[in-house]
Amino acid sequence: MTNKTESIKNLFKEVIAFDVDDTLVIHDEPKDSENSQTIKIIHPADGKEVSVWVHQAHIKFLKEQHALGRTILVWSQGGADWVQAVITAL
Repeated sequence: MTNKTESIKNLFKEVIAFDVDDTLVIHDEPKDSENSQTIKIIHPADGKEVSVWVHQAHIKFLKEQHALGRTILVWSQGGADWVQAVITAL
C-alpha cells in the first residue's frame, strides 16, 4: 500500500458522518417524548416553522466526537440549507 493510500485511510478514520433527519432530529414524536426536547426551526425551502424532537443521545455523541478532534460531517437529503438551519438551531 502506498503512503498516499495509507494517509487517505487514516484521514477517514477520523471522520464521522451524521444524517439530520431521524438521526439528529426526529419529525414524529418519539416513544420517550417526556424525556425529549423539541425545537422550532424555520425551514429554508418554504420559510415555514417546523417543530422537531432533538435526539439527545446522538447530539451528545456528536459533541463528544468533535471534542476528541474528529471531523464531523452532517448531511441531509433536504440539502445544505436544511443542515445549516438544524445545526444552528441545535
